[in-house]
Amino acid sequence: MPRMPHASNDHVATRLLVLAAGLSWAANVQFPISEWATMAFAVDYSAWTQDISVLGITRCGPFLSGDAPAPVPVCSPKHMVLNVSLFILGLQVITGAALSRAAWPDGWMTTVGLCLVAASGVGLLLVGVSPLDVARGPHFIGAAMNFCLGGAGFVILGVACRKAAPRRAAFSLLCGATTLIATWLYSAQIYETLGRGGMERLAAYSMTLWFVGTGLSLLAGECRAATVTAQA
Repeated sequence: MPRMPHASNDHVATRLLVLAAGLSWAANVQFPISEWATMAFAVDYSAWTQDISVLGITRCGPFLSGDAPAPVPVCSPKHMVLNVSLFILGLQVITGAALSRAAWPDGWMTTVGLCLVAASGVGLLLVGVSPLDVARGPHFIGAAMNFCLGGAGFVILGVACRKAAPRRAAFSLLCGATTLIATWLYSAQIYETLGRGGMERLAAYSMTLWFVGTGLSLLAGECRAATVTAQA
């Protein structure tokens, strides 16, 4: 049986890496599913007025969180679901950033953008292992890394691929800008009609949208490439 040329082997390996990256990022959809499943069991929880992190608090009782003037009753029996989901999310983000390099244009901007996205995944790992009531400081640091570095990474990747992939660029710029603006408004306690929890979710779900959308785009691109190769 004839052996495939070395270059062909490299090409197949690269495509498999991009496919794995796409799957890893597309699987980020597990986060909102896990969040809302956790929320279904939480007592007196409001997605509009309370932070996502409140769902990860490990004990029931009064807790001072966010900008509340006094401690409020908190009880999230399925807190482990959210915390494990956040840790897995971090692994998915880092894996996708590490494996998707070949799907982006060459250049330092792509490298910086993917490094920032990977760093946001490290922040998620920190959030997952540091529930708000257990390690408040590391939790806040991890959350800031996730939103700020992730949003900045999306914007930089959008600029990096503006010529090679205009649609992906526009999508990245939109999601990145929305994440950064919503994060700033949340930090400045400017919630408008969304409420504190709603503003945080605008930032979080913009990130989820980018990961799932970009992951599916990578998968679709590789499937099209495989079809063309098979027909050639």
